[in-house]
Amino acid sequence: MADIDVWLSVFVVGYSCIVALLIIHDFPLLRKMGRGLLALGCFGIVYGFYLFSLNGIVDQPRAPLFWIDSFKPKLLGLQSTLFFLAGCLLLRSAFQSNVVSKKAPLKIGNSRSSYGFASRFIHWVTAIIFVASVLIGIATSMVPIEASFRAEFYKVHKTLGVIVILLTVARLVWHRLSPTPQLVLGNRRWARRLAAAVHATLYFLLFSVPISGYVMTTYEGYPTYFFWLELQPLWTANEDAAVSWSILHKYGLHAAIYLALVLHLGGAFKHHLRSGVPSSLKRMISS
Repeated sequence: MADIDVWLSVFVVGYSCIVALLIIHDFPLLRKMGRGLLALGCFGIVYGFYLFSLNGIVDQPRAPLFWIDSFKPKLLGLQSTLFFLAGCLLLRSAFQSNVVSKKAPLKIGNSRSSYGFASRFIHWVTAIIFVASVLIGIATSMVPIEASFRAEFYKVHKTLGVIVILLTVARLVWHRLSPTPQLVLGNRRWARRLAAAVHATLYFLLFSVPISGYVMTTYEGYPTYFFWLELQPLWTANEDAAVSWSILHKYGLHAAIYLALVLHLGGAFKHHLRSGVPSSLKRMISS
């Protein structure tokens, strides 16, 4: 099928926008549908891992370029387990959520205590697309070079990376126009500093991961894609530089992604469940 990479990219972006619109909606039934649709996405990731297993990619992946590549099948397996559990929790949350109470419609801008519609929408669209890009990148790196679909998956990966940069720029500009609410962390200075550091790290990763991927592929002599647009390399290929940027992009920054996400999600749930701050998650999710 021609331009399958473009249609896959459109699907991921469309899915992300629909989920984001639903889970922040003021109407309870639509919020339930949003959580259910997000759960289906989690189960879709698990199914994708299953298809990789059927094709032998998990058991016999592409020959590793570095020793750490041998852990990728286990990493994908662990992630599939986590996404399955996340899907189950989302379905449970959808079925247990209140379908009677209706919240007041969100304002576009942020308030002193809560994020507005624009910030929530950009947040969830960026999060879903970023996670999809990372997963596609890891999975595709295991696919043998001779596989017919490998190039198409990398085009999707690159397209999503460009979108992440654009969304992050839009988010920063919007937050200049509509300042974000203060963190609700009580008087604990260490908690405030840690939260601020994690947020700064996430913003850094949203830029550095796709940019380092672009530099890496450019040094390898490959173009970058944005839907149907093919962006040619801006400089000549350099094998030594490509290896250095590959280590940074595929290993160093990806390790930082997992650490930052664990701290970010762990902190959010901790304050929501144990610290007596029920608005920690609700400021980004209408519930």
